[in-house]
Amino acid sequence: MEFVHLHTHTHYSMQSSPIFPGELFAACKKQGMTTVAVTDYGAMFNMPELFGQAAKAEVKLIMGSEIYLSGTDAHDTGRPATLILLIRDDIGYRNMCVILSRAARDGFANGLPHVDRSVLEECSEGLVCLSAAHSGQIGRALLAGHEGEVAKLAEQCRQLFGEHFYLELQKHGAPYDDELVSGTIKLAEQLGIPLVATNNVHYLERRDSGCYRAMMANRTKERLNSQNLQCLPGHENYFKSASEMASLFDNSHGELGNTVKIADACSYKFVDQDPHLPKFPLPEGFDSEKGYLRHLTWEGAKEKYAQLDGSIPDEVKERIELELGVIEKMGYSAYFLIVSDLISASRELGYSVGPGRGSAAGSIIAYLTGITRIDPLKYKLLFERFLNPERISMPDIDIDFTPVGKQKVLDYTVQKYGAESVAKVVAIGTLGAKAAIRDAGRVLDVPLKAVDQLAKLVPSKPGTSLEDAFREVKELKRLVDSDPQYQQLMQYARAMEGRARNVSMHAGAVVITDGALEEQVPLYVSNKIETEERKYADEFNKSDIAGTKSESSDEKQVVTQFDKNCIEQAGLLKIDYLGLETLAVIDETLRLVKKRHGIDIDLEKVPMDDRQTFRIFQEGKMAGIFQFESSGMQSYMTRLQPTTIGDIIAMSALYRPGALNAVIDENRNAVDLFVDRKHGREQIDYMHPMLEEILKETYGVIVYQEQVMQISQVMGRFSLGKADNLRKAMGKKNAALMQKFKDEFVQGAVSIDVNEALATRIFDLMAEFAGYGFNKSHSAAYGVLAYWTGYLKAHYTIEFVTAILNSEIGDTERMKHLTDEAKGFGIFTLPPSINQSDALFSVDEFKGKPCIRVGLSAIKQVGGGARAVVASRLRRDGKPFANLFDLTASVDLRAMNRKAL
Repeated sequence: MEFVHLHTHTHYSMQSSPIFPGELFAACKKQGMTTVAVTDYGAMFNMPELFGQAAKAEVKLIMGSEIYLSGTDAHDTGRPATLILLIRDDIGYRNMCVILSRAARDGFANGLPHVDRSVLEECSEGLVCLSAAHSGQIGRALLAGHEGEVAKLAEQCRQLFGEHFYLELQKHGAPYDDELVSGTIKLAEQLGIPLVATNNVHYLERRDSGCYRAMMANRTKERLNSQNLQCLPGHENYFKSASEMASLFDNSHGELGNTVKIADACSYKFVDQDPHLPKFPLPEGFDSEKGYLRHLTWEGAKEKYAQLDGSIPDEVKERIELELGVIEKMGYSAYFLIVSDLISASRELGYSVGPGRGSAAGSIIAYLTGITRIDPLKYKLLFERFLNPERISMPDIDIDFTPVGKQKVLDYTVQKYGAESVAKVVAIGTLGAKAAIRDAGRVLDVPLKAVDQLAKLVPSKPGTSLEDAFREVKELKRLVDSDPQYQQLMQYARAMEGRARNVSMHAGAVVITDGALEEQVPLYVSNKIETEERKYADEFNKSDIAGTKSESSDEKQVVTQFDKNCIEQAGLLKIDYLGLETLAVIDETLRLVKKRHGIDIDLEKVPMDDRQTFRIFQEGKMAGIFQFESSGMQSYMTRLQPTTIGDIIAMSALYRPGALNAVIDENRNAVDLFVDRKHGREQIDYMHPMLEEILKETYGVIVYQEQVMQISQVMGRFSLGKADNLRKAMGKKNAALMQKFKDEFVQGAVSIDVNEALATRIFDLMAEFAGYGFNKSHSAAYGVLAYWTGYLKAHYTIEFVTAILNSEIGDTERMKHLTDEAKGFGIFTLPPSINQSDALFSVDEFKGKPCIRVGLSAIKQVGGGARAVVASRLRRDGKPFANLFDLTASVDLRAMNRKAL
């Protein structure tokens, strides 16, 4: 008898099942089952990923969820009653998204999302509903003997779901099985409601029941042997075969056949969606996004490139038209307008934005609309590295804001597009190898010392699995093999490792849509709330009292149930809002410069050949210099002695594991080769005269991915779009595709009289480079940002160091390092003073010489209480505190405890 599992949980049920979706689909294939439903609790996490895995296994996936019902919490367990919902069609998918979203957003209580009946009444179309057997309201009422309530509840469900409502039968060997099954059959016959048999699957095989129970013990913080452990009893909640289900049910009421009938009725299938952008609100006078983007671009061109007679150079015009043509053809005008508007909003709110990030710096449209501050023509950056006209894909612009600016711009986004259209993106927290060992040890009540010993043997390298640890650490394997309790601990740890543990959120990803997001993707809530606050020393006021605000623990952050990869598969717009502390340091430095010298500095206009700035890099005085602070980078920069911005950009690209580990000869890596070439210790070799223009700035060394693309264009006769495809193939080490490109490259080179052997050698060198080559657009943007920090440090040292100290306040070792280096610039530090210090570090004077005054917040145990002191001083109009008693009488003691005083 054919049978389809319609009630199955994976690890996305958050520590209620150890099953990975891929394992479930493999089990289906093994048992000859062609269809399965996934019904995780209250969610459809990463649904696109599940459909992809099912398709690879050639299994039809029915997507569903086991939802919790509002107002049904049981007196004994506190668990609410549930229903199983399965998606039939596109309307059902939309309704399921709304149901799950509102459950999380409006009904989240006791750690669970609850669905209100009114939502089911509104959103029942396109769904199949199963009664959830003993977990459902009907099953509970049957077992409690409430016959009148049973019929009423069943009728309510039938009214909502019509012929698509089924009463669910299960047999797990529980004491109440016979009573519940017979009562459910009687109810079905009485009301004419169809029956369906399911097995409430929480683990794949019978022997995995112990792993399931260990996981549930970990979830509820109980010991495995606890009498209070809330989990499914017995060993029957595994993925049973069709024959095993047929031995439990005889199909006399169609309960097995109905599983197939339901499966046939569920035709919904997720497919990757084309990108869909929200409409950008246009200002008056414009009727299309395309027209408005063109307007902003040409206005930017006049500002950035206009010659004395007001004309725009032909090179600029050609690049603009090339990029606009691709952007308009792909339908991405709105994308550029949205991102440009967000960046403009941050600047208008008074928060800096980074000069660029990633390949977006290669776009002249991004430069002219204020998205980036890097001239792609000046730095020879390629648009095709950002948006390939030969491969349609959503552009990806990540934005660096100050940490506070990031939150302010998110608030602006919600205000502009509506709270219903904006959400952060989920990040599913999973258990790592060490954590899995510790959790398994705790539920088994293994002595902490023994657990600690095992966990510490696992290498700390990120991504190390238990399997890796067993292979690499012989002592770990020996210990485990020597003790049966350790073997059981490792069995349970393996069942926990990599499984979903909690719902958090991505550091920066934000989704913006047209219309209600809840209708396009299911939403959830995360307990992680982002709040960033950073005041400057002169921004504190009389009412500032730190430590007296009570934060609400009930606050939740709405997140999508799809992670960043699945969001892209769903065709939704995702923008990364990233917080970069360096930008806050720059903001504070500029603010101090304005306050002390009355100067407004526009970093875009500072000279890029400033000797004092290069001296900072040449002498290795790197404290506070963006991405150049490590001792290794300092060493290379003192050896390199950079004299151009190109040197700094190249080192930003080269000082990475790939280049550092690239063996040129027995004594040198790729970075050493670059340094030697600059100083003439090795002859520069461009390999062919036509490549000199491409490789001149890096002394003949292939440093950037863009150089590979340009070499492919000039010598191999590739279009830049095709050259970008080659770059991707090299990165993925796709041998078959690489050979195809190699043949075409050599053929193209030979057609313009390049020696075949030389062309082959150059292609092989490019392929070797793929191991360490970096994105020039990103390196240029971050290299320029590093230069700006160097410029501020060279010319406004005391202001820059003060700002850096305020960004590191509380880190004693770091603060000492910064103040020690400041002495090398002739800048001394004054001790904290209750009457002269601000809450933060500030610029003060001693004997007519500027010094840095230590802020009160830097003193251990004082922290936020420093605000109260400053506020109190402001209320006294700056009158000094005469003594300790004067201070305690004046300061708000809610913010100052005895230790702080």
